[in-house]
Amino acid sequence: MIGLWPFVPFAYPGTTSDAVKTLIFPSGRQAVTHALEMLGSRREWLVALPEYSGHCLVSAVAKSATPTPITLAIERPAAIDVMLLYCQWGWEKPTAALLEVSDFFPKAHLLLDRVDSLADSLYAMPWEDAGRDAVQIFSLSKTLGLAGGGLLFHRGTWVAHTSAPTAGCEQLAAILADLGAETGDDEIRSTVKVWSMADVSTLSLPLRRWLDENDLEAAIRQAAEARSARRQLVVDHLDEMGWPSWMAEQLMVEESRIPGLAPLFINSIADADALKTAVEVEVGIEVELYHFDRSVSYLRPDWAPCLAVPLHGNVSLDKLERIIDLWTASARSATP
Repeated sequence: MIGLWPFVPFAYPGTTSDAVKTLIFPSGRQAVTHALEMLGSRREWLVALPEYSGHCLVSAVAKSATPTPITLAIERPAAIDVMLLYCQWGWEKPTAALLEVSDFFPKAHLLLDRVDSLADSLYAMPWEDAGRDAVQIFSLSKTLGLAGGGLLFHRGTWVAHTSAPTAGCEQLAAILADLGAETGDDEIRSTVKVWSMADVSTLSLPLRRWLDENDLEAAIRQAAEARSARRQLVVDHLDEMGWPSWMAEQLMVEESRIPGLAPLFINSIADADALKTAVEVEVGIEVELYHFDRSVSYLRPDWAPCLAVPLHGNVSLDKLERIIDLWTASARSATP
């Protein structure tokens, strides 16, 4: 089955320079923890997170600070030290939404988790002034299907991963890599990946091998182009999607990035198991039942249940078309 995120890494034969390799963190979640520590975080710092954040993001924050939901943070704006904003699956709210948050939280730094939006995402943040910082995080796992890897961008430059792994850490990484390669149990393999990406401070062996054999920057461009090939198909179905204007506009601009997943909205998650099963059995594509924030504002989220559908290059156009057809038919049958 083709995964929700790329299971098969994108490849672009060549090599990644040693200078670029020093910039890569073992995982996006470790880049988040490092960013908070770089900003001076302490246990008493309050870091506001979106609701429905994954456990990996919550745990990355909790290593050095105290996470709190945005809906609670807005009740005490002066107490918030960091706003962690999540460009969900690569969907970026307008710049005005960032300005609204900057004005509302007078002392907060910004940590912008762009997830898988690496191509053409780097520009100055409203926070970047003398008193407050803005840091951007990217995930190579989500972008390219790699075995981990995160990047951190701060004040116009990439931040290097400078932590020297201990001999014990190198040994643990090798043991986890062997265990993941040998097991046929998907649950064990997933657990091994979580351990290595969360706590091992060296790049995984599969990631290091990939970097030795592939050009990272070229592969990122290739992955972005693969998503762009799906733009027109999604645009052709915009009338059916029921998306707010800011989402539709992101896809209508030819040079804009294409998100990693598309939300197909449903009435309720409880009633959508049959749709998820039909897609995965008939089409052979992994999809998930999630909530998506369709609000144009970070401060007034509008979480709606949806079927999350992958747009990465491992998904063919005909399979994507069939998923949309099944979702449309399911919506029609549910209409009274």
